[in-house]
Amino acid sequence: MQRTSILALASLATLCAGAAAHAQAWKSDYETGITEAKRERWGSAREAFQRAIQKKPLDDSKPTGMPGPITERRFWRNGSPYSANLLAAYSGYRLAAKMEKEEERTALLGTVAKELETLLDKKTAGSNAVFLLGEIYTALGQLEKRGELQQRAVNRDWREDTEIIAPEQVSITAGVGNAATNPPVNPSTNPPVNPPVNPPVNPPIKPTTPTATGPGQTTIGGVALMETKFALVIGNATGQLPETVLPHAVEDATLVKEQLTNYAGYPAANVTTLTNVSAAEIRTAATTLADRMPAGATLTIFFAGVASNVNGRDYLAGIGALSIVDTNDMILKEDLYQIFFAKEARIFAFYECHRPSRDSRIFGGTDHPVDGQYAEMYSIYAGGRVPTTFRNGKRLAVFADAFSQTLQFYRTNQIPIGEFAWKLIDFFKTGASGTSGGSSKLAPTLPIANRLAADAKF
Repeated sequence: MQRTSILALASLATLCAGAAAHAQAWKSDYETGITEAKRERWGSAREAFQRAIQKKPLDDSKPTGMPGPITERRFWRNGSPYSANLLAAYSGYRLAAKMEKEEERTALLGTVAKELETLLDKKTAGSNAVFLLGEIYTALGQLEKRGELQQRAVNRDWREDTEIIAPEQVSITAGVGNAATNPPVNPSTNPPVNPPVNPPVNPPIKPTTPTATGPGQTTIGGVALMETKFALVIGNATGQLPETVLPHAVEDATLVKEQLTNYAGYPAANVTTLTNVSAAEIRTAATTLADRMPAGATLTIFFAGVASNVNGRDYLAGIGALSIVDTNDMILKEDLYQIFFAKEARIFAFYECHRPSRDSRIFGGTDHPVDGQYAEMYSIYAGGRVPTTFRNGKRLAVFADAFSQTLQFYRTNQIPIGEFAWKLIDFFKTGASGTSGGSSKLAPTLPIANRLAADAKF
């Protein structure tokens, strides 16, 4: 009897040791995948995550316990969820972005899409998996599938390991999708030991073919003008606030106006450009423009200047503002929107301004109107300052320069806002010096949208 018990215990110990070794195997593969991804070795990362999947097939939202006394419970990677399937798919997406052959890129994206669809079917997909699948559908031109995806419920309680996922994507999938409230660490004040992974860049997509010219239309830059497209472009380069004013704002606004008319189908007569103006002048010009717009028109707002969040509300400053918290010469962002919401306009707004934090208040950090259809994009993450560059002997904001390059790249009067944003971020980081993912510690935010899909066009 004693010998039998000893053999049983030995067998049990052997089984436990084998199970522990098996568990350690998937942990080792998973952590190798994390390491390889941070080095942007996406092929190796994907293979490592796939090896982990062979040993632990299902993603898990709950923390994974580690061996040890019950009184001293420890969890793997500080309680991180297990997301091998998601991260293998994400690594495949990033790998596809670097592929030069379109057929290979398309094939890999198709495979990754099926992997993510399986996660959805198994109800082991959270916000990041759904967002990534939507981006792949857009890249593959499968807009019908993307529309169906938008009708599916997202399990926002499903936790995902986002360690290697770009902070821009994590931000937009968190809560209301506000990239401004979950920014990358400010490198000027607290340099990260391991810099964040570059944001994903959609695999290169051929620019949309310019819309054909219809009766009575003219083309500029090969793009048909659309009478239903309007723009309000503002550049305030002077003012009473030298620490926050943008001296290049007029050049930025002028460039944006030119590129909207040259490459995006905006009739020059429909673009109102204001430089060095007061808040009252902004309001008057906006009202005049709205009076000319038909119901349901598209409006692009580009503002380069001083902006501030005062008492939790966002304001655009006129050149007469005496203080960053004095709203006497400021216009409430929501009031500006309401002028155009009354005409049922779809608003695509781009804000180029420094975004310092004051009493935990950041422009674009908390105040988002609930009415109307709009998408907002900010030129720099929360707490950052607008970086500049030189183009044709002129100082410009990097954001305005990238905005211009993106319009010229697509040359179409129907640009999906999601695709536009990723390409703008790519140009922002690379300066058009290459064709694949760029590297920079600075980055604009992804669009914050209300009642507009990622493929809504402007």
